[in-house]
Amino acid sequence: MNTNALHTAEDAQELACLARELDGIRDALKLLGLKQCCWCRKYYLCPDGRNLLNAGQLVCYRCVSSWWEQRSPKLSIEERKAAEHQLLRWLVTYHGAKIIRRLSQMPPAEEIALKMVVGCEQCNGTGQSGNTRCNNCDGRGSEWIVVVSV
Repeated sequence: MNTNALHTAEDAQELACLARELDGIRDALKLLGLKQCCWCRKYYLCPDGRNLLNAGQLVCYRCVSSWWEQRSPKLSIEERKAAEHQLLRWLVTYHGAKIIRRLSQMPPAEEIALKMVVGCEQCNGTGQSGNTRCNNCDGRGSEWIVVVSV
């Protein structure tokens, strides 16, 4: 038998063994209540949803901006609206985000830790409320979610 083929077979068995071991470790972490961020792959304790946003994928606060930049263009309009709503509620509830509806309310750039744009909830992103411009977003159809640095 060729020694290269023998090494390849042994390497394949070793890789399969390592993969099973890693799967076992992942299962053990899940039993302990830890969940993994889909972006940075770090594990977080998630008893209340604070540490990871669940919007089709689990993502941590540190990665949410990069993740959203990549994820949002791939979503349908309805999926994006639902994810934006989850994102907004998660940031407001757990990370002290504020909803900014007018540019005059925007904090100075040096005070902003995170800023994201989402569709206006009141007009459903249309900018219209009936036959008039939406008062909530001034007709833009969007509003900002801002986390101010401490």
